[in-house]
Amino acid sequence: MLLNSVEKELEELLYQALVKDIDHIKQNFTQDNIIAYAVYCDSGFRSFGTAACTEKQLITQSKELVEKEIQLNEESAQLYVATFAAEWDYYNDNKLNLFFKVNELNQKIVDADNEGKIIGVYKVGDFNYNLFFQFYVSIIIKVLQKLKASGLFSTVPFSKDTLLGLQFGSPDEDEREWILQISEKLNSNALHDKMIESYEIN
Repeated sequence: MLLNSVEKELEELLYQALVKDIDHIKQNFTQDNIIAYAVYCDSGFRSFGTAACTEKQLITQSKELVEKEIQLNEESAQLYVATFAAEWDYYNDNKLNLFFKVNELNQKIVDADNEGKIIGVYKVGDFNYNLFFQFYVSIIIKVLQKLKASGLFSTVPFSKDTLLGLQFGSPDEDEREWILQISEKLNSNALHDKMIESYEIN
């Protein structure tokens, strides 16, 4: 499988799924303020979905963390909650099947990877995993930039400066690098600085 041959299709399917997911949020979170929204993936980009955090969750969850962790103050707790999707309160509803086609196509990519049939990402006979994963990073950046330019995050319930990007449940070192790489392309300097600060200390 040549990755370039499926790039546009995966990009379009992800875009369509996110548009529907954002519409679902706008219909069901009218009384909330969404402060963060991200593409949410299993480790290694095995499956796609979304996650979001409301201002209410930021406040309540950070207070809970302060009560549990003696060395954690409210400011550092809020920074952590705002930047790590494991603490967020919205995950796309699988019953809606919004990401079925995305994950169906991605499974073909994963199967080709497992079978050693990915073409175009080999380097001196070895599989170049950085190039392989940059394929996903690039798609996520393009799709979220397109959504942002369309103005879908410019109306309620999204905040004036919503944190956008990529999230994993428990990101490893490589995944943290991809998260920050995407954040730099999508977020304001103030929000990206918060991401850098949070991912350096947590």
